[in-house]
Amino acid sequence: MGISNGSGAAIGAASEDDAIGAIVLDSTIADMGEIITDLFIEETGLPVLFLYGADIMGRLFMGYSFLGVKPVEEVINVPPRPILMLHCSVDEVVGFHQAELILEVVPEAKLIKFDNCNHAELYRDFPQEYLDQVIRFFMNNL
Repeated sequence: MGISNGSGAAIGAASEDDAIGAIVLDSTIADMGEIITDLFIEETGLPVLFLYGADIMGRLFMGYSFLGVKPVEEVINVPPRPILMLHCSVDEVVGFHQAELILEVVPEAKLIKFDNCNHAELYRDFPQEYLDQVIRFFMNNL
């Protein structure tokens, strides 16, 4: 189970380890580059060129591109193991369309939409419904 960035880690782990029998993704990220680009422009007001420069420096010094993180490309390796996604329809950090991108490549995944909530706060805002969905999913699939 992973929440927000942790959902990308859960996808990555499940795509590499068949021992993971099922995954729950809360406020899931499909394409980190899209999210970071949108937030960078909104928060800094700087041209996106500066972000690309920071990404190049990250690759040079850490060997890692944060703009290149795309769990949507890894999630295809998870089925036939089941996937449950929980996402807020009005998430302002990780838009609902990010969950829909996952659903496009893994149509057998189950997506549950919550309304009137904040990013990664589904459990806080809807504790009983959240627990019911997650527990039922794991009971039925593990």
